[in-house]
Amino acid sequence: HQLSINGKAAGETRDFFHKGSVTVTKEESLGEFELTEGDNTFEVTIVGTNPAALPSHMFGLDYLRLEAR
Repeated sequence: HQLSINGKAAGETRDFFHKGSVTVTKEESLGEFELTEGDNTFEVTIVGTNPAALPSHMFGLDYLRLEAR
């Protein structure tokens, strides 16, 4: 998966696959982004699959924490 905010890549591509039960991972910084008043876009692009995953393209997100700088 490639994450992006307002069209700007948020780090490298990531493989979020985890076999078995749901797992809790540590928070990861996506970087710093200039957000504007009004609409801002968080986008997930599926760029490949993990061969151990079910044959479908899935993504789940529990939360996104924003911090003012």
